[in-house]
Amino acid sequence: MKRFLPFILFFLWANYEIAQTNLNNIRFRHLSVNDGLPHGEVWHVLQDKQGFIWIGTYGGLCRYDGYNFKIFKYDPDDSTSISDNSVFAMVIDDDGNIWCGNRRAGISVLNTKTCKFKRYNYTKGDSVCINANDVRAICKDKTGTIWVGTGRGICKYDKAKDKFIQYLYSETNNFPRNIFELFVDSKNNLWVGGFLDNRFLKFNTKTMTFKSYMLGGAMNVSEDKDGMIWAGVHYGGVYKIDSQNDSIKHYTSKPEEENSLTDNDFWRGEILIDSENNAWLGTESGGLNLYDRKNDCFIRMKHNANDPYSLSDNAIRCVFEDRTGLIYVGTENGLNIYDKHTAPFRVMQHDVSKTNTLIRNNVVSIYENNKGLLWFTTSSEGISSWDSKSNKFTNYYFDPKNKNSFTTADFIGVIEDKNAVTWAFTFGGRSSYTLDPKTNTFKPKTGFVEGNAVLYDKDGDLWWGTNGFGATRFINGSAKAITYGYDPKDSTTLSSGEVTNFLEGSDDIIWIGTS
Repeated sequence: MKRFLPFILFFLWANYEIAQTNLNNIRFRHLSVNDGLPHGEVWHVLQDKQGFIWIGTYGGLCRYDGYNFKIFKYDPDDSTSISDNSVFAMVIDDDGNIWCGNRRAGISVLNTKTCKFKRYNYTKGDSVCINANDVRAICKDKTGTIWVGTGRGICKYDKAKDKFIQYLYSETNNFPRNIFELFVDSKNNLWVGGFLDNRFLKFNTKTMTFKSYMLGGAMNVSEDKDGMIWAGVHYGGVYKIDSQNDSIKHYTSKPEEENSLTDNDFWRGEILIDSENNAWLGTESGGLNLYDRKNDCFIRMKHNANDPYSLSDNAIRCVFEDRTGLIYVGTENGLNIYDKHTAPFRVMQHDVSKTNTLIRNNVVSIYENNKGLLWFTTSSEGISSWDSKSNKFTNYYFDPKNKNSFTTADFIGVIEDKNAVTWAFTFGGRSSYTLDPKTNTFKPKTGFVEGNAVLYDKDGDLWWGTNGFGATRFINGSAKAITYGYDPKDSTTLSSGEVTNFLEGSDDIIWIGTS
């Protein structure tokens, strides 16, 4: 049983553009020092459990809430401030603290509740501190243990003792040094990259043993949902490693191939595998690449001075995805944000030089029938139907010289009833038409007074909104009708006789907008 509620709505006509995501034309929103970033060079981005975005820059740490920045900078008179403004590496521990690796001053750990930092620095001769102050990489393994990479080697943080265990290079153990990357995979292996004599290492943290891959200086590492390890190499392109069988695939930049990598240098870039298993590969100075799995190639993204929605810079320093799916790209000239839900539009426009084109640009309604055919009505010329499979338009024109044509070019919309009959409705004059499938022309339909709105509900009833006579409900699309009028003395009737819009709710309520 339908329930009827009188309600007043404001109805706005709008012009629409037809949208379709086009990954070859990804658009970015920019954040720069003019928006509040402490420095244009962005090195790391994280998100905490509260949803705040934390950004490590060359000019300090900042917290971003989507609108404003809170900046944390070094203060020589405050021992609880960050130890240095250059934040090169970051991780969030199990207690929600932000670990910041500084270029020259060790580690600063921010307690997000007190907004105070605790500093960890290298002291010569101290075997339980970090092993160097040039911290280049920090990560957390599956047990919550924090690992640190420096120029001298690896450190493991012992939370219970608040001390560090140092793993330093020697001629006998051959432990790595000059570390620039630490990554923990799904099996809790620690992958170690940097200038390691062409070695890329898989470190078993239980046995403290290494397995070497002679790939060169791997500077950024990630793992996809298929268990493949992606490694970006300094001047060596990208390697995709299947660590189960040790098979390796190599991708490089080839100037003659527009779908190859933009650049081979991944020294200070980053690789992200997003929630949809897409691989984003940021290079040292060649822009960003998105891996096309279907075609085993790359979609290139670079800064374009003539495009305000392109990357702000080609020097990529970090790539991160937040919990809502936003992609953040840190560069040496600000932060870029990509929202796949507001991706660029594919625009369909009337083109006077073509026959297969939208009838006019002022589209006022869009309807999709059961076969996927889209109908576009305009306010000046007529109706277009579009078959997306064949990309073919069929246009139905207003012709004032034809008495059987539409009486006006100002259209309300198109619907299809349960018998697959296509109806078209216009403002003023003769208001309704049905499509004759034999002739593929619209023919007038009697019984409808001048109106503004139409709805075909779930029960097969046709609702017609009139100019001054309320709403008429045609039962199952037949001539049998119920009229809902306006009576100023009766609060259970419509609020006005001029109906401008209908909406059917999921609870079977029909909402009627009036003016």
